[in-house]
Amino acid sequence: MVSSAFVAVSPALVVGDFNARPQEEQYKTLVRDARLKRLMNVDSRVDHIFAVENPRYTFEVLDTQPIEKEISVGGETIRISNHLGYLSTIRITPR
Repeated sequence: MVSSAFVAVSPALVVGDFNARPQEEQYKTLVRDARLKRLMNVDSRVDHIFAVENPRYTFEVLDTQPIEKEISVGGETIRISNHLGYLSTIRITPR
């Protein structure tokens, strides 16, 4: 468990496929114990973008776009996930 006295010097983001939905206990435990704030503004089920709570910074989601399941790289089609992913633009501002 993270100490309540801990304050990160730099802004920190935690992103990925957590295989947990917001209503599930493991999600709630992660958010509470790691002091995370969910930044994504879309219902993505198991993919999440979190900021570590930090009184030194504000985090603002400017845009979120879906990433298609397949992308073209060098003329080759690559499948990036077994489900739709997302790309978010986030503004981090010092307080």
